Amino acid sequence: MVMTGRHDTHLAGATGPTGPSGPPPAATGATAGTPGTWTPAGSTPPADSNSMGGIVASPATPWTVGQYVQTATAGAAGQVSWNGSAWALGPAA
Repeated sequence: MVMTGRHDTHLAGATGPTGPSGPPPAATGATAGTPGTWTPAGSTPPADSNSMGGIVASPATPWTVGQYVQTATAGAAGQVSWNGSAWALGPAA
């Protein structure tokens, strides 16, 4: 970019709200752990246990005792696990 003596507000490569400077994408998957992780990396977790629709569990088999992912709801109320067929509140039992 060539400076012309004026303050130019346009920067080469800058993007709008949907580009790299925009908000992170919503999570589409959850990987078992203690706690587990959301995918893709850096994504925003669902708000709470009622917002898990469309989230793909990995593995798809029941998670091991104690494994869970943490939603955006803090503490135990935001922990969910996969029982092999549906999301369940709390760590896997």
